[in-house]
Parts: sequence; structure tokens; C-alpha cells
Amino acid sequence: SPIWLSEGLAEYFEGAVVESWVDVRPHPTYKRYMGYLAGAIGIDLRGHLAMTRKDWQNRARTPFGPETLSWGMLWHLLQTPTGRAALGPVLAHAGARRDAAQSLDASYPGGLTGLEQAIVRAFVWR
Repeated sequence: SPIWLSEGLAEYFEGAVVESWVDVRPHPTYKRYMGYLAGAIGIDLRGHLAMTRKDWQNRARTPFGPETLSWGMLWHLLQTPTGRAALGPVLAHAGARRDAAQSLDASYPGGLTGLEQAIVRAFVWR
């Protein structure tokens, strides 16, 4: 699977506090991620999704490293009905070695541009 997907899911589940079957919240230590995403202007999902593992490792653990954006993207996708619907084809294609970014672009309303805008909106209001 693409690194953004595996690392984003890892960050999501690492930082999830399950209140009930329907209420999953980010652990308080993930507030810094929310702060970075709330202040983000001009998120470049296309560039992010195209990162190689080497690119990822070179940028990991910087204040706004790739794990931050992957966490926010997966958090948004898993927390909204629209996101979950868009994530289904991505997960199906990830196992088949198809382009998961292309699947996400095709399945999310407004494509990657719409998702970029939704991520920023989601975290500005938290």
C-alpha cells in the first residue's frame, strides 16, 4: 500500500480515543496536528500522495511532516460519510497495486482539490 495510506492509518489508530462505537476522538496529544492543519494554507495533496518512501523519510517528524497531513486526511475520511464512501475504492485499489491517489481523486466529491479544502475546513473549526 502507499506510504501515505499505511502511515496515515497508523497515526489515526495510534491517536484515537474510542468513546463509543460511534464516537472516536483524537487523543489530546494530537492537538498539535490539528493546530498545524488548521493553520495550513495551500495543502498540496497531489504532491503529498506522490511522495516516495525516501521523500517521506527525509521529511518525517518535521513540524508539518507528511505524517501530519496523512493523519488529517485519514481522520477526515474516516469521520465523515462522504470520506468513508471515497475511501472504499482507495482501499480496494491499494491491494491491487493500482494508483490509490487516482482512486481518491475520482471518488471524493470535488476530487483532491475538494478534499484539500475539506481538510482545512474540518480542522479550522475544531
